[in-house]
Parts: sequence; structure tokens; C-alpha cells
Amino acid sequence: MMVEQDLEARVAHLEHQLEGLQKRLSLLETGLDGVSVDVQNEDSDKASVLSRGGGLSSWAGKAALLPRVATVCFIMVLALALRTATDNHLINQQVGTILGMSYAAILVLVGWVLYHREGDNAPVFTGAGAFLLCSMVVETQAHFKTLTPVPAYFILMMLGATLGAQSQRFQKPGPVIIGTLGMCLAGAAIDYPTPLFSYLAPLLLLANVLAFNASRLKNTSWLRWFVFGMTVLIAQVWAMRLGMYLFADQIPPEPLAENWFFPLVAIYGIGFIFSSFFGVWRTGDGPIALFDNVAPTLTVVWVVWSSHYVLQRGGSSFFGLGVAGVLAALLCYFLIHMLAQRKIDHTPGGTTLSMAGSLLLVLCLPLATYNLVIAAAVYSGVAVWLARMSNKWRNSGVRWVSYLLQIAAGFALMVALRNHPDGQNLLMTLAGTGLTAIGGIYHYVWSRRYPPLQIGRVFGRFDTCDRSAALVLLSGLTAGFFQARSLLYWGLHQMSGNQFGAFVCLQSVLINSAIAVLMILAWKRNSRELKNVAILVTLVAAFKVFMIDLFSTKGIPLLLSVLSFGIVASVESVVLARWQKLDAFAGERGKTAEKGEEVKV
Repeated sequence: MMVEQDLEARVAHLEHQLEGLQKRLSLLETGLDGVSVDVQNEDSDKASVLSRGGGLSSWAGKAALLPRVATVCFIMVLALALRTATDNHLINQQVGTILGMSYAAILVLVGWVLYHREGDNAPVFTGAGAFLLCSMVVETQAHFKTLTPVPAYFILMMLGATLGAQSQRFQKPGPVIIGTLGMCLAGAAIDYPTPLFSYLAPLLLLANVLAFNASRLKNTSWLRWFVFGMTVLIAQVWAMRLGMYLFADQIPPEPLAENWFFPLVAIYGIGFIFSSFFGVWRTGDGPIALFDNVAPTLTVVWVVWSSHYVLQRGGSSFFGLGVAGVLAALLCYFLIHMLAQRKIDHTPGGTTLSMAGSLLLVLCLPLATYNLVIAAAVYSGVAVWLARMSNKWRNSGVRWVSYLLQIAAGFALMVALRNHPDGQNLLMTLAGTGLTAIGGIYHYVWSRRYPPLQIGRVFGRFDTCDRSAALVLLSGLTAGFFQARSLLYWGLHQMSGNQFGAFVCLQSVLINSAIAVLMILAWKRNSRELKNVAILVTLVAAFKVFMIDLFSTKGIPLLLSVLSFGIVASVESVVLARWQKLDAFAGERGKTAEKGEEVKV
């Protein structure tokens, strides 16, 4: 028995030792696996580093940089070889010019073929060809005189048209950007600082057409701004140089092309307006580009200012400019009608063209009529028409423009009649001020009957309650005041003696009478807006009575002025006191009604 127990104990001990050996072997195997994994990870890291280095070298060698740099170098080598041969008289200058331009044209054609095949070097050949051609045209025309200005401008225009067609064909923005920039900059550099403006103008016109056509491509919207800026800059330089010669009574030299200035400026002005119109048209009901929103107004300011400057320096009449501006304003309004015929909600583009047309009317109608009072009456009538059409077109921006035009009518009367109360003719002054007053008051009443759509930046964000219509009322009241002022001036001048004091003080009486009427109307209609307008006019009347009348007049006229203001102040105090009582009573009734409803509940 003892022997058997001893054997069993030894067997158990051996089993325990075997288990320990197995555990140690498993641990050793695990450790070796970890070491192998670490080695594999290190190898993979090294491989990834090597692969990254290979990716960088492959990008530099295959994708973009080095092949294009090499292509540019080879292109430049051949161009420099032609230039060296021409400079060393190995080739005639005229022959060298023809060879160089032919080489540049071939590069552009190769770029066209590569764009068709979707080659990586297509932009390189196109850009190099355009750069070489523009630089050769400028240098050849400026230094060697082997190329006259007419073919030089024609070559640049052909380059721009070719690259523009290339962009449209392959829907790539690069060629038209290169061609338009090169055409504009090279054209401005020809014969600098006295370019042939009559030849440069068609080149810029083509550049604007190319920029408009390219605006549908990605990342090309800035091109229209660049060409617009170049056009305005060159036209302003043209106008200033013409003005210098005309002011000195000298005949402008031939490069300035005096007879071409006004026709080309008119073409540019109409062209930019139509450019914005067609830009809005092709947009449909989508968002309008910033250029199409702003360009018509900027164009109006530029064209009118530059034309007025040249006419003024030359001592010429402004009548033609005024008539042309009025016709252009009618064109803008007609284009709004065309946009409205599309039946797109809110008539996109109406605000832009109405602003341009109204600005043309404000700037040019006085030049055509030679009477600012009559012009103010027309402003008022057109403002009422725009307001009514804004309701039909469902365009709140046009309504806002109508407000601005009505306010401009009031300012026009202030400018025209401030120093000459009876104007150029008393009857025309009475008619113009009366029509403006009726238009302004009717405009205000209409605006209160038809509230604006709460859309757009003005009525949708800043003036949701249409409080700016109060300025329209003030414009109408201003027109009525100047009408009464002209009658007062005429009546006092029928009397003998100095009537200056009476004229100054009786104007205050007129203002105070208008305040009393406004306050009574506000009380009867329970209109807080009329009340606020009356209070604002009261502040103006107080300033006039106590800061102007009191220090510049004396006697009975001053007595009447102060007395009328005192009466108005007392009337206002009574009305405002009753108004406050009514407000308090209405508030108490509201609280009582709320308590009654709570008790019922």
C-alpha cells in the first residue's frame, strides 16, 4: 500500500512539472510572436516611409511640376533662339517677327489639340503661346516699328477670341482668363502713354464680351470686374486728356480721337446695362451675381460723370447728354418690363435696373429741361408709377427705389428754390411744386393702403414696418411749403419797401400752420406716424423761430412768428395730453377685459 501511494505521489508531481513546462513554452512562444510582430511593424514603417518618398518624387516627376517646367524650358529655348538670330541680324527683323508670331500661334494650336486629348501640358502650351504673342506684339510695335497699331490690335483681338472659343469648347476657364488678361494688358501697353483710344475701345469691348461669356465657368466671376475696371480706367484717362486740350482751346491730337469719345462711351454704357440684363435673364429665379446687381448703377455714374466733364471743359451744351440719359432711363424701365414678362415671382433684376434708370433720370433730366422744378415734378410722377408697379411685380426693392426718387424730388426743390423762391418762372414753379406735393402725399397714402412685402434686405430686415414712407410724406410737405413760399414771395414783392423780415417770419407761420394741420389729422385718424412727423417738423420750426427769426428780424413779423409757434405748441400739448389719457384708458380696459376672462374661466 505504501509503495502504491508513493508511486501516485510521484506521478502527480511529474504531471505538475509537465504543466509548468507547458506554460513556460507557451510564454516563450508568445514572446517570440511579439518580437516578430515588432519586426514586421518596423519593416512596414520603413516600407511606408519609402513609399511616401516615392510618392513625393512621383508627384514631382510625373504629375505636374517637373514635366511642365521642362516643357516651358524647351519652348523658351526655341523662342530665345529666334530672338538671338534676329538680334544678330542672321534673320531679317520682319521675317523674325513673322516667324516668332507664327511660332506663338502654333503653340496655341498645340494647346488646343492637347485640351482635346485631355493632356496635362495643355495649359503650358496655351499660356506660353499667349505670353509670347502678346510680348512680341508690344515689343515689335514699340521698339522695332515693324508692326503698325492696327494689325497689332487685330492680332490681340484674334488671340482673345481664339482662347475664348477654346474655353467654351472644352469648358476650361484657363484659356479665356489668359487670353483676356493678355489682350487687355498688351493693348493698354501699345503706344503707352498715348494709346490710340479709338482702336483700344473695340478691343476692350471684345474683352467684356469674352468675360461675360466666361462667367458661367467656375472661378471666372472676377474676370468681369477686372475688365470693367480696365474699361473705366482707360475711358477716364481718355476723358481727362481730352478735357485738358479742350480747356486750353487746343485741338486734341489724332490719338485722342475726339469725335469717337461720346459714341464709344455710349456703347460701353448701353453694353454694361445689357450685360447685366442678360446676366439676370439667364440666371432665371436663381441668385443674381453681384456684378449684375451693381454694374448698371456704377456704369451710370461713370458715363454721366465723364461725359459731363468733357462737355464742361469744352464749354459745350449739356442738352444732348440730358436727352441721351433720359432715353437710357426709359430703356432701363422697358427692360424691367421685359423681365416681368417672364412671370418669375418677385421679378428678379427689377431693383437693379430701376435704380439705374432712376439715377439716370435724376442726373440727366435737369440737363434736358434746364428747369429743376419741372424735373422734380417728373421725379414725383415716376416715383408713384414705380411704387404702383412694384405692387404688380411683387418686388419690394422697386418700391424702395420709388421712395428714394420721391425724396430726390423734395431735395431738387430745395436746391432749385432755396435762393430763388419764385424760380425761373412763377407759373412753372407753382405747377411743379404743386404736382410734386400731390405726388408725394398720394405716394404716402398709397403706401399705407398697400403695405410692402416683407422680403429683401430693406423691408425684410431693416424696415419691416415701412417707417421709411414717412420720408415720402416729408418730401410732399416740403414741396407744398415751397409752393406757398413762392406765392408769399411774389405777394410781398407786389408791395413797396423792404419786405425781407416779413418774408422770413411768415415762412415760420406757414410751417407752424402745417404742424397744426398735421397734429389735428393725427388726432382724428389716431395715427402715431403723423403725430411723430408733426413733432419732427415742430423741432425744425423751433430752430427757425428761435435761432433765425429772433436774431435776423424784428417788429410785427417777428411777433407773428413767435405767436404762431406758441399757438402750435399749445395745440400740440392739448392733443398729446388727450392722447395719453386715451392710451391709459385703453390700457385699463384691456386689463379689465383680461380679468373678466380669467373669472369666466
